[in-house]
Amino acid sequence: MKIALAILGILAVVWMGVVGTQGGLAALHYKRQIGTYYTLADCASTAADKLRYLKLFQAKVADIPDDRYGAVWLWKRPDTNVGENKRVLATLVSRLEAIAPLSESSLEYQQGMLQITQHEFVQFDFETAYVIQEAGSAAILWPLWLLAGGCALVAGAMVVIAIAF
Repeated sequence: MKIALAILGILAVVWMGVVGTQGGLAALHYKRQIGTYYTLADCASTAADKLRYLKLFQAKVADIPDDRYGAVWLWKRPDTNVGENKRVLATLVSRLEAIAPLSESSLEYQQGMLQITQHEFVQFDFETAYVIQEAGSAAILWPLWLLAGGCALVAGAMVVIAIAF
């Protein structure tokens, strides 16, 4: 019985480590290779600069497949679908294309920038959809899986020590 528990603990550690690593690597890849342009677009203060960085971001996400859900069941929603997020991104780009040529001192420009920065940029979350698609729905909780894997490793070690003594 103790050996079976030890084997189960080791298998749990391996599974949690794999899932956690997949999620962590997908999140790291997004932050370093893709999301940095979105962050720059969000931080830019003029519509022209926001548009420039947002188009770079759009070019980066263009090759990501958008015809499937990475979520198995837990996060299978339209906002976690990469294709839906690409369509939202296209509307952000078109809004900025409409605002960018306006005079920065005009009321239309000011209202457009206010709407873009306070509502549309804040609500847009491509990273979650990307991590779920690339690593699976369980991987979005990768920090928790790594912590649980560590706990399972300690529990497995305690069982092995108990068997040995």
